[in-house]
Amino acid sequence: MFTKKIIALEERKKLRQIELDNVHDIDADHMMSEMYKNDLMVEIMHIDHELDYERSMKPIRYAALIFSVVSAGLLLFIVLSEIL
Repeated sequence: MFTKKIIALEERKKLRQIELDNVHDIDADHMMSEMYKNDLMVEIMHIDHELDYERSMKPIRYAALIFSVVSAGLLLFIVLSEIL
């Protein structure tokens, strides 16, 4: 349920890593290729941080979901017990 974003981020990271590995194949100015490498490494770093955040928030999101389901169930039980 909460893993779609994690999977998408992992795919994005994998693609950026492949691009970074293939930068040496580009026939361009050395300075430009180094700048492109640095941009890719920074983007990979940001994706890593976002992945860490999403993975650390996953248990909290599940806890909030379980709490809301249990609360709704208790409310429904109270309402039904008053009616019957």
